[in-house]
Amino acid sequence: IYLFHGGLKSDILTNTAQFVFMYLGFGALVVFAIINLGSPFDMLAKLPDTHLSPLGTNNWQYVLSWYFIAFQTFIDPSFHQRCSAAKNPETSQKGVYWSIAFWVLFDTLTLLSGLYAKAYFQIDNPLLAYPSLGEAILPVFWKGVFFIAMLATVMSTFDSYAFISAVTFGKDIFSKINAFKGKSLRSLTNIGLLLTSIISILMAYAIPSAIDIIYKTSSIAVPALIIPLSISYSKKYFITKKSSIIIMLSASFGTLIWMIIKANLAEQNFYSFRNIFNFEPMMIGILIASFLGLIFIKKRV
Repeated sequence: IYLFHGGLKSDILTNTAQFVFMYLGFGALVVFAIINLGSPFDMLAKLPDTHLSPLGTNNWQYVLSWYFIAFQTFIDPSFHQRCSAAKNPETSQKGVYWSIAFWVLFDTLTLLSGLYAKAYFQIDNPLLAYPSLGEAILPVFWKGVFFIAMLATVMSTFDSYAFISAVTFGKDIFSKINAFKGKSLRSLTNIGLLLTSIISILMAYAIPSAIDIIYKTSSIAVPALIIPLSISYSKKYFITKKSSIIIMLSASFGTLIWMIIKANLAEQNFYSFRNIFNFEPMMIGILIASFLGLIFIKKRV
């Protein structure tokens, strides 16, 4: 509702409030965990061995894929939108540095919280790790702040992605369709926001785990965009618009097809094909995009 009325300005203002609650809530959770359950060193001693190994129960490809997913920051349209909206490049640069510092801090808080939940409580559903820990150790007031913090964490992400998706639908897609000619950019953006919200709700029901949503969507998007975008920053080399589209479509479809085949083989228990399709989908997309990038890249004259 507030994005409908205020657009980017509303997004920025609400993100500011959400930012405060996120750090207050998870900061309080870690402090009370230390007070009530023991130091992080005591907690680490109670964890299973799989939680202390670099790969856990995953393979190296899965872990490496998350490092590629981190590049999503640079291919994300909202990153470029926010940097462009700042008053000057220096402000954007400082903002990026401060963001990295706070990302490290917040990830530390959430990881410690999750590990405390694993070490001290028997929780069958990982989605309930944070609320179960908060319910068990937080006083009433801080429990309220923490549950707002969990909502703020979700909403801050949803706000930003919903808005940039709405702008993409409105400005880049709907404005070029004859049926929408004559409508203002704000009206088209609001239509895009409604469509984005519906798609998001359907995806949340289809894939309840935020980890799975991020992994699967990023596995399709990151390989498609990372090579064309990286080359675009180069002063010596470039690729044409047509070549960029070919790379993006090939990497996305290659990853998606590999993902579908791998899932079907797992369901059918076709163990004889396990080694052939042992590669993570994102790795296939990266290989396709890199190969095509080497073919299409040109040197500036």
